[in-house]
Amino acid sequence: MEDYIYVPSRYDLKEPAALMIFQDGFAYVDELGDFRVPIVYDNLIYKKKLPVTICLYVNPGHYSREYPKPRWKSSNRSLEYDVLNDKYVTMLIDEIIPEVKKKYNISDERKLHGIGGVSSGAICAFKAA
Repeated sequence: MEDYIYVPSRYDLKEPAALMIFQDGFAYVDELGDFRVPIVYDNLIYKKKLPVTICLYVNPGHYSREYPKPRWKSSNRSLEYDVLNDKYVTMLIDEIIPEVKKKYNISDERKLHGIGGVSSGAICAFKAA
């Protein structure tokens, strides 16, 4: 699994940051794509309409060494996002988020945590919530 982390320029290690998780992360970090989340978050944080937020962009796994094009066709996407069990959420809570917290000061306040996605990524977010 290939993941990305966005850390806003206003992030201060002394202050706990909010956390936002996106499924199909590749679609959200693309500055020429539909979402352009880093640009949007930079602007919203600068205008103080959003708290300082670290974004975690999680991509589904794939069986081969090469990501397929387009990446929405990942071989594990449906298994990770659509299946109604707690494996993905457990992976986030027990593995991925603790690794992020080793490097960044993430708030423990649940109201400062979010998760989102599109299509199967939205099913996964709803399931996680």
